[in-house]
Amino acid sequence: MKEVTAKELQTLDPKRFKKEYADWSLHAADWDWTDFEQDERKKLMELDGIHVDSLYWQVSFCQGDGASFDGSVSIYDWMNAVMADEEFTYAEKYPALYIAAKQDGSFMRVRTANRGMYLHIEMRENWQGTRAEGIFAGLDDASWEELVEDQASDACIDEDIRIHCQNHMNDFYRTLRDEYLHLTSEESFIEHCECNEVTFEIEGETCEI
Repeated sequence: MKEVTAKELQTLDPKRFKKEYADWSLHAADWDWTDFEQDERKKLMELDGIHVDSLYWQVSFCQGDGASFDGSVSIYDWMNAVMADEEFTYAEKYPALYIAAKQDGSFMRVRTANRGMYLHIEMRENWQGTRAEGIFAGLDDASWEELVEDQASDACIDEDIRIHCQNHMNDFYRTLRDEYLHLTSEESFIEHCECNEVTFEIEGETCEI
């Protein structure tokens, strides 16, 4: 009997290697490997005015895979963080709406649904409690409220934020998926065996690799 490394086993006895690798991969990700990715994703979303309470995900390579979260989105902070299009910011394109969102702290509540893999957006706003200021100073309350409502309707912020949140979750899922594939890969198995000086007994003489 001879002792060989995992890399040598892969060449000398591919069938045995596949079995050892399969057994190892069942528990290769049995630790809190997602903690770093969670923290990084929350920081990225915070920069966009998205406050995350809880993150949910499933990486099992089946139809239910995906990621979602519970939290809220500050509309004013979000407007400051993203561009309405390639030429204008929200403050430039929808100035009345921008002012109203700043005054009343409008936000969207984000909740998960359908096994936690999708996003459900609920908008909370109180445009009636805001007042005209800046370039709109002098507008009466009725005209101001109508202007804000018109800009809110035209901006379609709820849909834009939903798409933005979904893009974050799609990217988060892809990051987790890629990391999981790396952690459970044959290369990681070989590296694990090398670092922990794990060898395997096989029959016969070894040969030069």
